[in-house]
Amino acid sequence: SPHVMSDIGRHARGHAVRLRSIRRLGGRRGCGTRLRFRLPPLQVGEAVTEWLRAAPEPPAVVLLDCLTLLANNVVVPLPEDLRPEEAEAALAPEIVALAEAIKRSGLDWIVVSNEVGLGIVPPYPLGRAYRDALGRANQRMAALADRVFFMVAGLPMTVKA
Repeated sequence: SPHVMSDIGRHARGHAVRLRSIRRLGGRRGCGTRLRFRLPPLQVGEAVTEWLRAAPEPPAVVLLDCLTLLANNVVVPLPEDLRPEEAEAALAPEIVALAEAIKRSGLDWIVVSNEVGLGIVPPYPLGRAYRDALGRANQRMAALADRVFFMVAGLPMTVKA
């Protein structure tokens, strides 16, 4: 099951979603073997399923960094005047496919996402639609997760244990 971490103050616009597989977690820097895989900007659930199927050995932990970029890749190309429900409907298949990939894998996951609902309300429709769609995606991932952490100033706050 995934652990969802929401990170305030982290912005990475226009980059592909990254997936890291940590095969062995070591106590010191450089102690573990790490496999990295750059996912396509869309159809992340399908891509990660194929990547895990082709892996010579299943990883101990999968780190998906980050859900925010996936939402960006889906919502930003949409028309500027879309309604929040349209953005949520466009993002939903990606989130459902990712959730199914997580469940099927049987592995431990860490899913990173940004909290975008605590600040100023965006002054334009696309920004509001993006904020709402990502918020719903975060809720879906949090519901699936065993544990959820909210990171503030580098300190984890337990939301769900």
